[in-house]
Amino acid sequence: MKIFIEISHHGYGHLSQTQLALAPFLKSNPDVSLFVRTKISKDLVEKRFDKQVSHLYEAADPGLSMIDALAVDEIKTREIYHLWLKNWDQEVKHIKNHIETIKPDLILSNISFQILEVASKMCIPSIALSSLNWSLLVGQYLKSDPKLAILIEKMNASYNSSSRFIGVKPGLNHENVKLKVFHSLPFPFEKIDKKEILKKLSIQDQQTKISLITFGGMDLVFNPENWKVPSDWIVLVPDYIPIRGPSIYHYSKLSIPVSTLISGIDLIITKMGYGIASEIGAAQTPCFYLHRPGWPEEKPFKEWLSQRTFCEELSLENFMNGTFVNSLPAEKKTYNLIKDDFTLLDLGKEIRDLT
Repeated sequence: MKIFIEISHHGYGHLSQTQLALAPFLKSNPDVSLFVRTKISKDLVEKRFDKQVSHLYEAADPGLSMIDALAVDEIKTREIYHLWLKNWDQEVKHIKNHIETIKPDLILSNISFQILEVASKMCIPSIALSSLNWSLLVGQYLKSDPKLAILIEKMNASYNSSSRFIGVKPGLNHENVKLKVFHSLPFPFEKIDKKEILKKLSIQDQQTKISLITFGGMDLVFNPENWKVPSDWIVLVPDYIPIRGPSIYHYSKLSIPVSTLISGIDLIITKMGYGIASEIGAAQTPCFYLHRPGWPEEKPFKEWLSQRTFCEELSLENFMNGTFVNSLPAEKKTYNLIKDDFTLLDLGKEIRDLT
């Protein structure tokens, strides 16, 4: 069997969802061939799937143009979507050429739209899978642009042409899609003891507390040079942040996946996105999140996480001046793992039903 997959490159949450959904099916069907079209690197895709893939390094959709990890560049995003609308038929033809060459048995989209139109016209079964869809986000950020109404109609038509539309929870309700089902995904992760992290950092004091700052596949520049980190805390930061001070470390030096690292720390500072939110919820690690203006997923993720762990918004000012550890509650609350209201997705069943 051949599966053609398109994955949005807006952060890593779309890749995370796709891998989690496909993993059980691929485990029982190791001979399935994957053809992945995305602007996420081949190395990262293969590492996540733990499988060789045929990789097309192309944008599956425009996503959103970002100023940084938090703010959308609405002017540039508007320009990109006007151009995408102008070139709609040309892009559809380009995708069709890929499909005619590969001849897949199934098409899976997370969460590009034109591929679903192509699948429908070529009578190839298709599955759309995501916690969000770009029509809703374009409508949110660019609703003041009446010229994009035509584009949103075309996007909605593409989403509604899929054989199956699966909304991942936690996530949006996909009001623009007529026929859909909702499922949650399993969040398997490897645990790590904090002592192992401290040992890798050559830190002797086992009472040391660890905070991690990560924004997924996006950057937010900050300067920890003047942070007054308490003596019993250390801070793990991304590689693009210069190390200044004895309490700051690059977490890449640990060679531990972030999804594993989250389980062995005391606090994480991040933005709301599906990949990181699901991993935090599974590990029940206390978190602060920085507000993403206008981001519609922020509210459902916040509500979902607040049932599982300490989860509060952190002001950009308190983040930038490094006083976030002083905002943690003095006493830890015990959270019981709450069963989701939605059944776990059996993507294998959906694939078998369609093929």
